[in-house]
Amino acid sequence: MRFNSLLILYFLLISVATQATEIPSQEKISAVSQNPYWKRLLHYRKNWFGVDKSEADGLDFFLSPHGKTDPKAELQSDLDAFQNPNSTPVGPLKQHAQCAFPERYRFLKNILALTFSEPPCDDFNTWKNRFKARSVTLIYAAAYFGSPSSMFGHTFLRIDSAPREGQKQKNDLLDYGISFDAVMGPNHDFAYPLRGLLGLYPGMYSQMPYYLKINTYSNMDSRDLWEYQVNLTPEQIDRLLNHIWEMGTTHFDYYFFNRNCSYQLLTLFEVANPEWNLKNQFDVKAIPVDTIRSLLQQNQAIRSIHYRPSLLHTLENRLALMDESELARFHITKNNIALIQESDTAKTLDALMDWQKYEALENSFSVEEAERKIDFRLLQLRAKKPNTQENFSELSLETPLGNSLESSTTAKVPLRPDLGHLSSKFSSFIESEAHVGAFGFELRPGFHDLLDPDEGFLPDSALNIGRVRGSVLLDETKTARLDELLIGEVVSYQPFTRLKKYLSWQVSGGLYRPVETSCTACVAEYLQGGAGVTLGTTKASLSVLFTGHTEFSNTFNDVIGLNYRVGPGTLLLGLFKISENLKILGSLEHIRYFPGPDQHYLSKAELALSYHFMPFDLRLQADSFASPQQNIEAINLSLGFWY
Repeated sequence: MRFNSLLILYFLLISVATQATEIPSQEKISAVSQNPYWKRLLHYRKNWFGVDKSEADGLDFFLSPHGKTDPKAELQSDLDAFQNPNSTPVGPLKQHAQCAFPERYRFLKNILALTFSEPPCDDFNTWKNRFKARSVTLIYAAAYFGSPSSMFGHTFLRIDSAPREGQKQKNDLLDYGISFDAVMGPNHDFAYPLRGLLGLYPGMYSQMPYYLKINTYSNMDSRDLWEYQVNLTPEQIDRLLNHIWEMGTTHFDYYFFNRNCSYQLLTLFEVANPEWNLKNQFDVKAIPVDTIRSLLQQNQAIRSIHYRPSLLHTLENRLALMDESELARFHITKNNIALIQESDTAKTLDALMDWQKYEALENSFSVEEAERKIDFRLLQLRAKKPNTQENFSELSLETPLGNSLESSTTAKVPLRPDLGHLSSKFSSFIESEAHVGAFGFELRPGFHDLLDPDEGFLPDSALNIGRVRGSVLLDETKTARLDELLIGEVVSYQPFTRLKKYLSWQVSGGLYRPVETSCTACVAEYLQGGAGVTLGTTKASLSVLFTGHTEFSNTFNDVIGLNYRVGPGTLLLGLFKISENLKILGSLEHIRYFPGPDQHYLSKAELALSYHFMPFDLRLQADSFASPQQNIEAINLSLGFWY
């Protein structure tokens, strides 16, 4: 009897152990492998042939040799590794598979009712507990023309913690930022933008304290930050953090235009909230502000929005609140601190401290060094004044859909970037050129030109990629012609002021129709650029640039006997913002080409008016072209639609 009882107990223990390590049936595995959430965790997207393929490019991300293209094979390999205590360590930290892929394991454990034994995962738990996560904020850093990869802006995450021990008020500066960036190394040669376009850099997730992010973007690069707090539950935040940890086992080929920082962050949000479908619309281009709009389109996805002005804009706000005497004292003393007096107000002293820090950063000092550059006597005098300093470090907006301030401060707050015009535009036009009519269209994938409304964008700037313009003559020939295929254009006409000593510059390249040759079907390849100075304000400015031009076309054989022409030029351009809806641009340009006849030149004059009534704009443009061969005049009327 005792032997029979022991035998029954033995078989019961064997049965329980077998059930605890039982692998689901192949039918169940096949079904789960097609679950949309499983495919999101593996970053699968269907290619042009309708086949699943993961966008992850690091081999440690897959436990199956076929995992990049086979969801079922990867699921089976993951299950095998999850149940085996001695499975091959994964990734740079040499972790057990459950520790390397905590979100995969959580998902499979729940949907398949797994009862595998679980290792301690000390590295993962230490990392995750460091955040003390309470919420997640999507940060938008405004466009920065100092780097090709940042000209469209940049997004990253902030993991918001609960107040730390001893804190009476939450300090966001102590939180951690999570970003996805191209790993380009310390040396950037002239070809690095091309490598970014072709996906030749690996992109990886990284983290650093938020105050270091602010030092880089807001202080050193003078970029405003917009903080969009995302509405996520604690469970959703947990899933997001789990998946960020999983990303440490891989990299993704980084493409500036689509598979960039903003696109990859959308994947994290889709994992956090499986009801959101955010990234499918960004196959061709993923402009950061557009990805923010995709979140705002989700029901109650954004909880609140904050604006954090750059150091430069903080200084400008301080100056705007000073009276004439305070402002005069600032400009007298900013270059000679020895002239400060006991009678100088707190506003003047605060502005002087910001100015010294800003000037040091402009001279390539680090933030820490810049803060040490603040004159000690200035600090002493400020300490004696009442603590009435205006707080410009963070200005809250009333609602996610509003743009007014909660406080009564008169600080200038720019329009939220997501409230600016959309990034793509289609225009149709009619024109008369040399008394010949034409009808045409222009398609501009992205994303802003000088005549567009500035609200939400960097003023006095243009950034366009892939613009195409074509037309059909309205005469008996009905000739179709390519007027322009712009590969890329970057323009920065920031005014030169007492605070901002900016150099104005432009560069562009592509194909265009040389009007002065009177060849309707001819095109020329061109590359041009220039630099100079802009005087005035964002309301009215005048730019003077010296330019250089290189052009290739067989058309030029009839003009100069060669298929190319190069030469210097001068450009005079005025830009006037008459009202919130009306802009006027006028320009005069003269180019002297070499080699060629002594009088081989081209003079161009342009006058353009733009009136916008969202989401449309109406433009009227008159052009005049003068060359030794002939003079041509043209007038164009267009209607554009942002989408």
